[in-house]
Order: sequence, then structure tokens, then C-alpha cells
Amino acid sequence: MLQEGKAEVKEWRKVLVSLVKKWYLILNTLLVKEYITVEKLSDITQTTSQTLKKNIELLNDQLKGIASILWEKGSYYLYIENYSAFKEIMNGELKKDMDFNSSSKRIAFILKTLLNTKGFVTMDSLAERIEVSRGTVNKDVKNIKKIISDFGISLYGIPNKGIKIVGDELNRRLLLLYYVYDYYFADYKLKKSTVEYIDKIAEEYQLSNYNTAIMKKVVGITLDRVGKGFYINKEIPYYNNYEGNSSFIKRFLYHLEKEYDIALGPYDRDFVIFPVNIRNSAYVKKESMEKYEKGIKDLFNDMIRKIRANFMLELDDNQLFEEMKYHLMFMVNRLVFHIESFNLFYDEIEKKYPFSYELAKMAANVIESRLMISVAQPEISYLAVYFELILYHKDRENRQKQIAIVSNFGKGTSMLIKKQIQEILGPEVTILQFSEQNYTKQNFKIFFAVFTTFPIEIDKRIPVIQVANLFDNNWVISEWNKIEQEQNFDIAYIDFSFTVLDEEKSYFDNVKFMICRLIKDKKLNPNFINLWQEREKKQSTIFEQGIAFPHTLNKGFNKIVLSVGVFKNQLFVGNQSIQIVFLAGIPENIDDGAENSLLEMYDLIFRIARRKEIHQKIGETTNGKEFISLLKREGILR
Repeated sequence: MLQEGKAEVKEWRKVLVSLVKKWYLILNTLLVKEYITVEKLSDITQTTSQTLKKNIELLNDQLKGIASILWEKGSYYLYIENYSAFKEIMNGELKKDMDFNSSSKRIAFILKTLLNTKGFVTMDSLAERIEVSRGTVNKDVKNIKKIISDFGISLYGIPNKGIKIVGDELNRRLLLLYYVYDYYFADYKLKKSTVEYIDKIAEEYQLSNYNTAIMKKVVGITLDRVGKGFYINKEIPYYNNYEGNSSFIKRFLYHLEKEYDIALGPYDRDFVIFPVNIRNSAYVKKESMEKYEKGIKDLFNDMIRKIRANFMLELDDNQLFEEMKYHLMFMVNRLVFHIESFNLFYDEIEKKYPFSYELAKMAANVIESRLMISVAQPEISYLAVYFELILYHKDRENRQKQIAIVSNFGKGTSMLIKKQIQEILGPEVTILQFSEQNYTKQNFKIFFAVFTTFPIEIDKRIPVIQVANLFDNNWVISEWNKIEQEQNFDIAYIDFSFTVLDEEKSYFDNVKFMICRLIKDKKLNPNFINLWQEREKKQSTIFEQGIAFPHTLNKGFNKIVLSVGVFKNQLFVGNQSIQIVFLAGIPENIDDGAENSLLEMYDLIFRIARRKEIHQKIGETTNGKEFISLLKREGILR
């Protein structure tokens, strides 16, 4: 009976080991998504719906009395009963019960041993202490080598002598934070007064629960390392300690030195409060951050230069910097300390705003090359949000405020129409009225839409709603929504053409052919080919998703020229493949309407780029009509 009990415990340990990471992924997802479908959660956790259901049942057993994952109307949601206990769960409580059947627990032990030992440690001594075979330790050490490479740390070994860790103290502490602490948190316990002090700091700086938990871990690790004589002895690269001069923070550091009878070095002080300096940019103490703006502005300018080298695009640099600067400041600090931002958007930003996401990827590449730090996908999504807002929001918001009403009724009826539309669309919309007699003299390009009581002849690019059912609010709202939700670029501003390309010729010869034909048709400036070649020397226009986007200024022309060229089979240029070529000529002077179409064109190109599964179908189209029809069938164009 006793043997059976031991076997059951051992089996449960194995289940726990395999599930724990999945459990935390489920919990983190449900914390940011109030309701989530089984399909979406299965996709995120990369499990079948049946396996997901079993995982959640097991997790609910572990969370009994603390929280529950419930099912309602086809979606899961998280119900928390005991918030303080749940915080402990999210701080790693589920990991502490693991034993050495878990490779992650063994890795934590090996790392802890190596990081706390100045000399060499033999493989035999590790195997003996963990009570596993030397072969198992060898496998774990191989995994450790992969883990520590991301932190600029290496393992150095001498036959018959053992192995030791080589690397700076900063990265050693980060390894303890991410790979050791949750399994051995008892080694880093804090006094009650210190925990309470950190909670006060969290309240003062409005830290998230996650950042508060990180700070408690960081303080515990720092006290342990300094107590053992391990100091950070050089400046932390690219890190800015925005709150280093705060009297509140200085009192906290004094508390640590007094309570634990230690002396923190200047860089230990920087490290111990880094969780305060990675907080959400919604809470900023401007006075403590102003002096750091120049450094982040230099990085920002490099990002903008990279974007302009790739796209003919007008950005309001000053406005974008004002919107983005605090996010960038905290983001760089997060990257320095390998803080993993939770992916709130998953792939929704990339799907919905493909061009803004492409700009964010370019910005991230600049950050990576300048700081030599990898930028994770969630951070790219957050950057994309800022580009999306600056590119679209202001312009669309301004246009939405301008509505025209053209009426052939008397003043009283016209005022009633205005009142009715104002009630339906809301007070944020500005409405201007025109009569049948004077509307022809008006330039309607500045308006987001025109409501009219009779058929009117105006620029076809302006959305027109003919009011037939004025007092049917649902009808008016429906017509309005059709305009607001329209995502197709305005073809009136685009000179569109289509070409089937020759796979026997090179990419550059095919592009030259496309350009020469458009020059012959008097759609491109004769100098366009030279400008394109100069641009290509500076920056390749072949993108990673199987598309090429050769484009430059088209001087002396008012319309945007877009010529789509397709290869039936992929053409390889070096190690890059191309199936679709988007050749674009951008007017030197662009009015508001054309600028909107240009942005929509960029979005369209990168919406197609990310849909790799239809590239072959596009390659098989033989004319522009087939191409457009395919995009409509696939939901890319409306």
C-alpha cells in the first residue's frame, strides 16, 4: 500500500512538471482577456481543445478555494476568490513543490550552485547531490548553455576539474531571478518591514502586481549576493535610473542597508530599484525623466531615419516622439533586464494594422542593432500601436468632425435634418449645411461624409449618404458605419496596373521592365528608374514575407501609381524568395485624400504580405481583374 502511495505521488509529480508552464500561460492569458474562446486559448497554448479542458480541470484542482476557471457561453473566464493567495500563485507558488524529477528544478539547482561558487564544480558532485545519473546532469548542462547564452554568460570547463560560470554579476542576478528564485525562494526571504516598504513603493509608483513581485525578488537576490560579497562593479549598459534621486527611494535604500547590515554599491542601488523604472508609461513623473529625453531622442531619430529610408512617408516626428518617448524609455529598461512583456494583443495588431506593425518591426531592428538586445514580439506590437495612432487617428478624427448636409428643403426642415443627424452621430461631429444652389461651389474634400436629400454630383471619392430614411435611426447609423468601416484604399487616387512577370529573368530586370512600360505609358517620370536604382543601392526593397516593394518619388505626377507584378512560381534572390512585386510611384506633393490612399495602400501591401497561404493563388492570377477578385474573396479588400 505504501509503495502504491509513493508511485501515485511520483506520477503526480511528473504530471505537475509537464503542466506547470502551461498553467501559467493559461492564467496569464485569462488575466488580460476577460472572456476567451476555447479555440483562441487552444491556439495560444498550442493544445487541442480536449487537452486544454483536461489541463484546466487539473489547474482548477490546484486553485481550489483561491480561484476558478469557469465556462460560459462558449468562453472561459477567471473568477478569483482569494486575491492575496492568488498573487502568491502568480508569483511562482506552483513551482515550489517540484522535485528533481523536473528538469527545470534540476537546472535551477545547478545554476544556483554554479552562481554561488567561485571555483569549479564537478559533474559527479552535482549528480550525487541531485541523486541522478551523470548522463542526466550532462543533458541539463547542455540546456543551461542554451539558456545562459541569451544573458552573455558562458560555461567554462576543464577535464577532471569541472565547470564554472563566466560572466558579469548583473547577468548572474538575472539568471537567479528568472531560473532559480521561484524554486528556492526560501533562500531569499525578506523581513516583514521590507515587504511592507516595497508595497508602499508599489502604491507610490502604481506598479503592477507583476512588477511588485519582481521587485521583492530582486531585493531578496541583491541582499543575498551582496551578503556573499558579490557586487555589480560597473555601470549597467543602456539603463536609466529615473528615480535614483527620489527621496522616497533613497530612504528605502537606507532601510535595506540598516536592516540587513550591508553596504550597497552604486550599481547595486541602480539594480535593486529597476522594477520601478520599467513601469507602465501611463504613470510618469516628468520631472525625474526630462533629463533623459535627449538619449532616447537620438534612438528615436535613428528609428525614423530607418523608416524613411524604406518608405515614402510623412510623419509628424515631434508629435510621435511626444506620444512615444516615455514608452521608449521604459521599454529600453525592460529590454536591458530581459523583462518579458505579456502579449496582450497576440497577433491581433499584426492582422489589423499590418503597415504600422511593419514600421514597428523596423524600429525594433534599430533598437536591436544599437543596443545589441533582442526585442520580443509583444514589444513590437506595443510600438505598432503608437505608429497606428499617429498615422491614422488624428487625420480620421479630424475628418469625422466635419460632416456636410446638402438640402433642397426650406430652412426649418434643413435645421430639423441637422438636429436629427446630430442626435444620431453625437456632439463630437461638426455639421455644416449647404443649399441646392450653393453646394456646387464647395470643396467637399475636407469632409468625412456628405448627407444629402437629393442626388448630387460631387467628387466620387467623397462618401455620400442620400437621406431617404432620416427618422430611421438604425438606417442612418448603418449607412454611417459602412463608411467608417470601409478599409479599401480609394482607387480614385490610385493608377493601378497588373503584370505577369518573367521567371526566366532576374528580379531587377523584371522591375526595370515594369518601370519602362509605365514610363512609356507616361505614368512615371523618365528619371524614376534612376531614383529607384539609387534607392536600391542604399536599401533593399525585398521584404522577408515573399514580397518586393520597389518605390520612390514620381516627380511631376499627382496620382499614386501602383503596379502589381506576379511570378507564377517563387523567384529567389540570394536566400530571399519573391512571388509578388508592388511597384509604386509616389507623388512629390500629396493632398489629404491621396495621403489617406497612400496609407491604405501600404496597409494593403502588408496585409497581403502576411497572408502567405494565398501568395501562390496570387501568383496564378493573369490580370488585374482576377487579382482584385481574389483579394475580395479572401476578405483582404471589401
